[in-house]
Amino acid sequence: MLSMQCVRYPEGMTKEECLECASRHCAPCGAPYAYLQAVYDDYAEERQGLHVTDLTKCPRQYALSKKVDVVADPSEYRSILLGTALHEFLEGYTLEAEAEYGISVFLEKHDTTLRGTIDLWDEKQGAIVDYKTTGNIYRDTVPKEEHVWQVNLYAWMLAKKNKHVKQAYISYITVSPSRKCKVCKRPLIPNMDGRYTCLCGNTGKTAPLFYTAIAPLYNPLVVEAYIDDRIRRINQEDPEPIGWRCIWCPFSQMCDASLADGGEDV
Repeated sequence: MLSMQCVRYPEGMTKEECLECASRHCAPCGAPYAYLQAVYDDYAEERQGLHVTDLTKCPRQYALSKKVDVVADPSEYRSILLGTALHEFLEGYTLEAEAEYGISVFLEKHDTTLRGTIDLWDEKQGAIVDYKTTGNIYRDTVPKEEHVWQVNLYAWMLAKKNKHVKQAYISYITVSPSRKCKVCKRPLIPNMDGRYTCLCGNTGKTAPLFYTAIAPLYNPLVVEAYIDDRIRRINQEDPEPIGWRCIWCPFSQMCDASLADGGEDV
């Protein structure tokens, strides 16, 4: 269950209390009713079986999400909803590829079904594309390891359906406002390397707005070993502390391995 925090209810309020407050159009948190309703709807969506993204996230976070209620600030879900909205928008522009391609594979060894939704599956070219929204793109940190594993899991699942993946792409898209030229204040449009030439003639380098990474494709036996290991770690509620991930984890306050307070990544 999800409970929202605000200045009026620091310990959290029920869905009914939160939406009733927002229905008066001037909630203390400042969030509009539609935004809060969308957050609750997204959180409440039931998912059957084990999903690819369940394997790539922190094993302890996934385990705790199944048995511990979440108390969160409304602003924490802003990036999630923006990402969801962008994914839904991009679904309408797919050329001859299939958007939101659902796939499932039964894992006999673990008596569960692994499910996934590929953002874009181009069977003609044997290519999969996964969209990722982010605040900023730093070239030395992308593609992230968990994103590489995610597309490899998709490739492994497609292979089980006799569909061969030749290439996997991870497309990063920023949701932050464009930086402005220091000279003329126009929005900057950098290339994937972050370099730009403004209309006023000013040149420089900044964080790119878009970046597409080509992900390495692993041997199927390596992917199967990864699946076995991740499921084992989920069952053991094994922590996997990574600074940026811990900061956004709703269970960071109760986790003794959390790095949300500024600890070093391990």
